[in-house]
Amino acid sequence: ALELYQKVLSEDPGDPVALAASGWLEWNYGNAARSATVMRTGRSAEQKAIRLAPTYYAGHLFLGLIIFNQDHNATGAIGQFTKFLADGPPPAELTSFAAQVVPAYTQAKEPLPAKLAAALPTTTTTSAPTTSTGPTTTTGPTSAP
Repeated sequence: ALELYQKVLSEDPGDPVALAASGWLEWNYGNAARSATVMRTGRSAEQKAIRLAPTYYAGHLFLGLIIFNQDHNATGAIGQFTKFLADGPPPAELTSFAAQVVPAYTQAKEPLPAKLAAALPTTTTTSAPTTSTGPTTTTGPTSAP
C-alpha cells in the first residue's frame, strides 16, 4: 500500500489523501521498528496533508493518533480529533477508528463526542430468562412407592 501512495506522490506531491495515508503507514512502520526517522517522516506527511487540505478528515485523525501515541498528549490529540469530527468523516472511518480515539478522551477526562460514542461497537449482555412458577413448598418428606 505504501508503494502505491508513494507512486501517487511522485506524480502529485501535494495529494492530501496520499500524504495522509502514506504518513500514517510510515509512522506505524517507524513505531514498530523503533525508527525515529521514519516516524518523523510519517508525522511530517500528516502535517503537510493538513496544510494542503485543512478540512480533509484523515490528516487530523492520523495526526491526532500520532500526538496521542507518540507524545502522550491527550489534549493535543483531542484538538485534532475535534477537527477530524468537524470535517465530516464517512461513518466507516468513524467506526474503524473510534476505539483508537476514545482513550485520549478517557485520559483527558473529557466527554466523548456523540459521533464517536455512536460509532463504538455496542456490546449487549444477555442472561438466561428467569422462569419462575412461584415458590416451591414441601409439606413433608416424600416417600417413594
